[in-house]
Amino acid sequence: MLNHSSQYVGLDQEGSAQDSSSIPMPKSNLMKYAKVALCLAFIRVLYAFKKELAILGLIVFVGYAAYQMNTQTLQDSNTGTADEQMRLRMERIDREREESEAMVQDAARMMKEINQRHLEEYLITHPSATYESWIAKLHPENVDGETIDHRFYVEDSDHRILWNENLEGIRDFVEARSSKQDVETATGV
Repeated sequence: MLNHSSQYVGLDQEGSAQDSSSIPMPKSNLMKYAKVALCLAFIRVLYAFKKELAILGLIVFVGYAAYQMNTQTLQDSNTGTADEQMRLRMERIDREREESEAMVQDAARMMKEINQRHLEEYLITHPSATYESWIAKLHPENVDGETIDHRFYVEDSDHRILWNENLEGIRDFVEARSSKQDVETATGV
């Protein structure tokens, strides 16, 4: 015995089969069947009057059914077209995003190359330079008095990494620092 209503069509609460007339139909199917039944009843009435009228009614009924099917097909294809347009739009957005990301990566690579050349030239003229003096020369807008913007000391700083790759045993290694306070403590400011 089931204590709750069954999820299976055709079974009542006790699990026994119901007769087909008590199974509820979805409203959309119910309306379709009602229209078909009405049309067939109308054709039968026409047949009682005259056979030719019944045939004409049947032709109209079949024509209307074909029209409905064609309308549904058009609606489905329009939905498909909207889906296709959305898919194409999303592909274009993805492509533009990828192009933008590639441009950013190219710009970062070119900037790193420029910084590398500047560092090499700077170290030729200033062999015993410090990281801070190089940053002050390269980016004077990021120096406030003797304090350099703390972002030049973070672990992922391209400038810091570049400097540490070019020590040649005569310059000091620059440790990564996580905060502005760590930078000020390390530089003595």
